[in-house]
Amino acid sequence: MNVSTAPKASLPLNNNIVLDQHQPQISEHQQGRLPFEQLKRTVSSNLPCFLIEYDQDVNSKNRPSDISAASFLEDHFKQQGISITFSLVGHSGIKLKLGVSNKEMYAALISTDKWPAQINNINITVIKPKFIPDAFALVVRYVPLQYNEEYVKEEIERNLQSVENVRRIQYHFQRRTNDFRFVVKDLREYNSTIKLGRISIGNTLCTITPFLTGNRMTFCTRCWCLGHMRDKCELENPRCRICLENLINGQTHVCLNRARCAQCNGDHQSLSSECDKVVEYRSELKAQINNAISSGKLHRLIPQERTQSMEFQTKQNEFPSLP
Repeated sequence: MNVSTAPKASLPLNNNIVLDQHQPQISEHQQGRLPFEQLKRTVSSNLPCFLIEYDQDVNSKNRPSDISAASFLEDHFKQQGISITFSLVGHSGIKLKLGVSNKEMYAALISTDKWPAQINNINITVIKPKFIPDAFALVVRYVPLQYNEEYVKEEIERNLQSVENVRRIQYHFQRRTNDFRFVVKDLREYNSTIKLGRISIGNTLCTITPFLTGNRMTFCTRCWCLGHMRDKCELENPRCRICLENLINGQTHVCLNRARCAQCNGDHQSLSSECDKVVEYRSELKAQINNAISSGKLHRLIPQERTQSMEFQTKQNEFPSLP
């Protein structure tokens, strides 16, 4: 099953960039406390959701409810021999939004071509995630410095057929070895690699471990400020992620690739670790997450490797004790 599939300089403010009028909406953070909603989002499963778009010619009143549509899809896949249980059912705008917390189910939904063409006789379009989530990422560790990045990439691709996006992990301190992160699209190959635990890079057997994702920040993809999401944004027009120039309907935007930060107006991108405000936010987020988990208020959710088997139960007299 394949999981197929995201320069520094000063910039004079453009007339339609009014940074001072839209400050990051992180008042709770500035007061030293992040909203609990942000903490919950941070520890949730990072498997992206599937979207179902209904035929626009159909009246919205005739469309099935989110729960009914999800139940229909589960029954449909069951008839096709695919066991699916949705852990998230909701909507994004007018689209049905569905999610699973199990890697095997996610891989099955990505790879299958057995999605229905209709729900309740209404034509639908299935929108699958366009990127491979971190749940399918691995790290090859302790690679000797004598092997350059291109050679390591070739060696990993020689070991694994469905590997993508091999890149060296950047650390802020000098190390005697390198670590490389990559994703494995095929779930069977991913699980086999984890079970094996090592792959060869040149003449060296290197350790393979799952990639551990960091705490997810809450940020807006409309204004690129921390502390809220797109549906809560108060900005009139969306902004370019790099230069923060307003994106106005009917006008072509040509980005000059000169970064500007939405948090501090610095000459770096808005979510860069070069930003002191981003570093401060991450630090506060980590501290509050650890505190909430240790106190039992939160539980970190990670994508399951496989469906849990049913517990074997016996009756008292089924297996009598030996004399």
